[in-house]
Amino acid sequence: ERPRHVEIQVLADIHGDCVHLFERECSIQRRHQKIVEESPSPALTPELRAEMGAAAVRLALAAGYRNAGTLEFMLDEDGRYYFLEMNTRLQVEHPVTELVAGVDLLQLQIAIAAGAPLPFTQIDLRQRGHAIEVRVYAEDPATFLPSTGRVALFAPAAGPGIRNDAGLESGDEITVHYDPMLAKLIVAAPDRPAAIARLRCALDEYAVLGVTTNLPLLRAIAAHPDFAAASTRTDFLTMTGLANANFETGSIPAEILIAAAAADLPTPNSQLPTPDPWRVGPWRLPHAGMRQRYISGAIEHTLMVWRSAAHWRVAIADAAHDVELIAKQPDHLALRIDGRRIERFQIARDRDALLIGWRGAVYRLAQAGALSVDALSGRAGLPHGHASLEAPMPGTLIKVLVDEGQPVAARQPLVVLEAMKMEHVIVAPYDGVVIKLPFRAGALIAKGAVLVELEENDT
Repeated sequence: ERPRHVEIQVLADIHGDCVHLFERECSIQRRHQKIVEESPSPALTPELRAEMGAAAVRLALAAGYRNAGTLEFMLDEDGRYYFLEMNTRLQVEHPVTELVAGVDLLQLQIAIAAGAPLPFTQIDLRQRGHAIEVRVYAEDPATFLPSTGRVALFAPAAGPGIRNDAGLESGDEITVHYDPMLAKLIVAAPDRPAAIARLRCALDEYAVLGVTTNLPLLRAIAAHPDFAAASTRTDFLTMTGLANANFETGSIPAEILIAAAAADLPTPNSQLPTPDPWRVGPWRLPHAGMRQRYISGAIEHTLMVWRSAAHWRVAIADAAHDVELIAKQPDHLALRIDGRRIERFQIARDRDALLIGWRGAVYRLAQAGALSVDALSGRAGLPHGHASLEAPMPGTLIKVLVDEGQPVAARQPLVVLEAMKMEHVIVAPYDGVVIKLPFRAGALIAKGAVLVELEENDT
């Protein structure tokens, strides 16, 4: 009941020697796939760690295994462990082991394949510090549906104790043909509380603009008290309510609107003499005010901007703010707002919208006039009682489970779409009759394509 997922890393050479490199805690999962991994596991005592490690080595030797590999176990609340499976390869989460054990698993894997003996014995190995890895996915953080599109800006966090393993850069296209994992963020620190603090800071700085990612979910996990308390079992997302949480950014902070104006307005002439632009009063600056209007969702925001060189006065609704432009680059801004220095606004442009990343959240703003409110709020609905069920992402239609003219019940599976190595079932929203099935199994489907037309029962 409520198990943890704990795995043991092993290395075995062709000379009959095998060692374990301790454990990784991998209990936080979605769709039975790991999203957070750490080492050491906070659930293991030194005695249990040694016992599980010895069991993993015995199994690898009994099988005649030669390579890097991982023995996976389920661990119950009483400390009993049960063998689950062995992954006969290097795993996604190998960096956490490398950071706490001080080894290069990939180099060792290649050396073993070349016939080299292990360069150490079990007694030589020690765990030092704590490491945590999170997987950054191109997917909706609430529904886990994969996301595709162009990465307008990829700006991972950087600094001491931070490692990034990534396979993309700004401008790359995310397609349906691969797993949705974009990158791995790994942090290391002397102990677990320090590693969690470093992870939270790194996630606040991390920006992927242009495609939907699970970064809001990762931030919520890192900030959750149950994670800090090491209460991490395989039902973590369900028990904490994060499995179906609402990660919408909600209202637009004034800082985001100010950053949008700073990104859009031409950079002022820094040579203008501005010893103290507010000495004559903020509303009597020598330059005329500029009006900037932005739409987020269906809400329009209006700003009035007065500026003299790098010093601005910005009015939003009934509030006024003193703003200083510290630095402006195509992909980031640094501002001082009401005396508070904000170093890291990440900026990107996606067609007619301005994307701003700040504190781990992403905001999408369109200049008023570029898109109408009606266009931003979505298409008009279909007549009551008739639904066109659309593909939530591009993919391959692998199963059609009903026929045209067939009565169906609410929540009944209708078709199955495969995208990014996962299957997604489209179900009936209500009792009805299938009117039309535009595609057969095997068809390549674009996002938004109508998969099923359904007529609701009169009753």
